[in-house]
Parts: sequence; C-alpha cells; structure tokens
Amino acid sequence: MALTVTEVGAARGIHGTVRETFYDVTFDNSYPTGGEALAAQNVGLDTIYGLTVVGQGLADGTPATTAYVVTWDQVNGKLQVFTAAGSGAIAAHTHDLRIIGGQAAAGTDTVQGSAADAILGKEEAANVLILGVDQATKGGVVPASAGSVAAAALAEAANGTDLSTLKIRVRVVGV
Repeated sequence: MALTVTEVGAARGIHGTVRETFYDVTFDNSYPTGGEALAAQNVGLDTIYGLTVVGQGLADGTPATTAYVVTWDQVNGKLQVFTAAGSGAIAAHTHDLRIIGGQAAAGTDTVQGSAADAILGKEEAANVLILGVDQATKGGVVPASAGSVAAAALAEAANGTDLSTLKIRVRVVGV
C-alpha cells in the first residue's frame, strides 16, 4: 500500500517559479523500514525542494495520543516515522510530591495528606493550582533524580507497523 495524499482546499502559493501547497497525508497499515515514498508527481511537482510537517492527528480528525515524529528524508524522497525508543507511547511513571510543613496560617483551609493512602486534598471543593514555585522551599512536584530518567534517541517505527490512523499535514515547496 502507499500514502494517501489530499490537497488542502485552496492552500496554494506561488513565489516566482516556486510553488507551495498544503496536503493531508494518511499513512497505510504497513509502514516500510526506511519510510514511505512520496514522489514529486504525487504532489503536482517536478521537484520537491522541501517538505515540512505542520500538523499531526488521527485520520478521523481527533488528536493523536501516541507521539510520532515524522520527518522528510530529502535524499531518498521518503516520509520517515519515529517514536520515542520505538515505543510510541510515554511510559507510565510517578512523581514524588513535597509538602512543606508550617506554611499555612492557623484557621485557614488546610491541605490534608495521607502518605499511606497517597491522597492529597483539602476541605473546600475548589481545586488549587500553583504555578512556578520553588519546590525546595514552597513544596510541589519533586524533579526526578539524576539518572532515574534516561533520554533516549528516537527509533524508526518498526517494519510493518500499522499507521493507518496517523494523519499529518505537510507544506510542500518545489517546482
């Protein structure tokens, strides 16, 4: 199978002899190692000077829940799909939370925490979100310690991966 390429409305521009057009591209159900070929003729051009991914979602129009990175391989004329460590999904993880004692004034709405039950809450129904605090002095989410979260290089999607629900929008420039 191959890519399905659909021009986006009247989203065209001409700059001298160079043309740019936007397309929606949907992948098929068997991704090949090295990427999916996209010929200039598939997008009404003789030569593709560049291709930029400008949007990503699912073929049914809903936001993607699996993070893919799609790149254009200019040399081989292919769209390549990568995932974090080849998994496609963010691994389940937890965070520690620091609550600093002695910070609330007497008689105020107090925060109740139970380490045994892993619950943190308060009596008043309204939620509270505090942004940009120094967790060391004000409390909050404790960053992961060095070495506990490893950065990983992107890995190409495996040969045969079903990407038929992946839809991207690209800007193609060429002549």
